[in-house]
Amino acid sequence: MVAGFLLATLLLSTVRVLASPSRAITVTYGVNIVVDGTPQNFTDDMMPFISEGRTFLPVRGIAQALGVDVLWDGATSTVYINSGAIATPSPIMPTPEPTPAATPIPIAVRYYLESDLFSTISSDGWNRHPENGSFVIAGVTYHRGFSTNNSMGSNTVSATFDIFGRGFARLSGDFGYIGNRSVSTTGSITVTDAESGRFLGGVNAISGQIEVLDVQIPLSTQRITIRMDTWASGINGAQVGLGDAFFETFR
Repeated sequence: MVAGFLLATLLLSTVRVLASPSRAITVTYGVNIVVDGTPQNFTDDMMPFISEGRTFLPVRGIAQALGVDVLWDGATSTVYINSGAIATPSPIMPTPEPTPAATPIPIAVRYYLESDLFSTISSDGWNRHPENGSFVIAGVTYHRGFSTNNSMGSNTVSATFDIFGRGFARLSGDFGYIGNRSVSTTGSITVTDAESGRFLGGVNAISGQIEVLDVQIPLSTQRITIRMDTWASGINGAQVGLGDAFFETFR
């Protein structure tokens, strides 16, 4: 029960207003409100009025005059008036959508073939760089990698790397002819699984170009063999190299 006494007296003035686009109502202002002997003054937007035989009072203005709380819940179009005896229900708030968990971004980690991480089981005719200086493919200088000797006729070099089943996803590097070469030459590089002999990938050398060796490696692979072949007829011979070669995994 709200304590207090409310008295309404009338000093009337009549105004015709539109209640909606299709209906006009007659509003009579001049209703004076007295709460517990104290006249109440309301702003223009909360003036009490009479229409169609009914007196309309501003809920918030009257409640404040009586010292009670008013809460408007727009979600349910409900007015709560709380005298303190009963707890006012909290407005119904929408449940926030859960924030999706961030998807981890894989980070590529590269290990160059010259790293001590790998055990070279066998090698035949390889020149290792930088121990043997740098070499140039199509105008680009490489300070690490592997190369063949400059040879006439047919020449094959190879090396087998023990990668311990480390889960490397691919092998990549730049391949091509080194320096001057005979007109009639061929050069190629191939990668195989050293245990099964399975061919994994390879590229052919093209004069004046750098070819990218990009080989996908099954994650269970233990050893791979890299082989470089050249053939040349003429006084300049042929030489090929594999620069900045690396194994890549993701963490």
